[in-house]
Amino acid sequence: MDNITEIVNDFGESIVRVDGDIPVDLPAKDGDRFLFISHDQSFLTHGLHKYPAKFFPELPRWLIKRYSQENDHILDPFAGSGTTNVEALLSKRNSVGIDVDPFSRFISNLLMH
Repeated sequence: MDNITEIVNDFGESIVRVDGDIPVDLPAKDGDRFLFISHDQSFLTHGLHKYPAKFFPELPRWLIKRYSQENDHILDPFAGSGTTNVEALLSKRNSVGIDVDPFSRFISNLLMH
């Protein structure tokens, strides 16, 4: 995996740096520290709006592929700008997003229609 390097920060802590896509089989155990460098923040509709506290697409993509199978259902109870829902659809999963924020629902509806 040429996009993964181990670095040590100024405090002597070991951190796994992942550039771009996160490998589905990336080992992750309690206490591990990661630095994810995103390359897809403007891919497709991900750059449509700078929604606050927005996921970078590689994280939900990795979780969806690691913990579900094609045609499974993915629920995002805090849909925000719809990043998880877009990644679920791209990964051939069914997706439902819920959010109380009217602006979030507006953005997500734009993306899904």
